[in-house]
Amino acid sequence: MIKFIFGIFIGILCIIFFIQNGEVVSITFLPWTVTLPRFLLMSIFLLAGVFIGWLFSSFSYFKKRKREKK
Repeated sequence: MIKFIFGIFIGILCIIFFIQNGEVVSITFLPWTVTLPRFLLMSIFLLAGVFIGWLFSSFSYFKKRKREKK
């Protein structure tokens, strides 16, 4: 029940975040220009950061596991 309430709380915070950060921003990188809502851009960078963190931790895990087998 605690997890369910925590999930609802996080969901409400996300909805508030999306509503408050709805303005459109432009990002320019070399010849490309991308126009997105700010919340979408921040969500993409958050997910990319989580993925990169997971990737490095899994490399570390497998490296440690390989050393333990020797």
